[in-house]
Amino acid sequence: MSKKINVRTVLKKHRLGLSENKIAQTCHMSKHSVKAVLDRLRDIEFDLGTIDNYSNDELYSMFFPTKYESENLYFKVNYDYVHNELKKPSVNLRILWDEYKDSIPEGMYPYSYPSYCRGYSDFVNINNLTNHIEHKPGETVEVEWSGDHMHYVNENW
Repeated sequence: MSKKINVRTVLKKHRLGLSENKIAQTCHMSKHSVKAVLDRLRDIEFDLGTIDNYSNDELYSMFFPTKYESENLYFKVNYDYVHNELKKPSVNLRILWDEYKDSIPEGMYPYSYPSYCRGYSDFVNINNLTNHIEHKPGETVEVEWSGDHMHYVNENW
């Protein structure tokens, strides 16, 4: 899925009188994206004074209704639920993704497994949660405690 154009930023810069090239340069986006927003602005005759009355998603859906509809075909993932489920033994992202795929309502599509994992990783980073611990190999010993408990028998007793 491509990154959404930040319509609000483009409109605010346009309201300040910046050129298309300057808007593209300051917003770090392509000239084509800026041109698409400004062309659409002329088509729908949008009042620039009402920008603050709309959320970013509402603005995007007003300016690009067909793109917005296609992006909403993917069933959203509840990453809070995923994070809490990963705390349980014998649960991993693959199992949770399979459950997610099976729970998709009719007419919607699941995210691919790599997108699902990337979304979870982003969720962890944004919320400052613990996911993957960076370390130098061989420097410390770490034990993974997920799964069933290990059983052993001491035959000397």
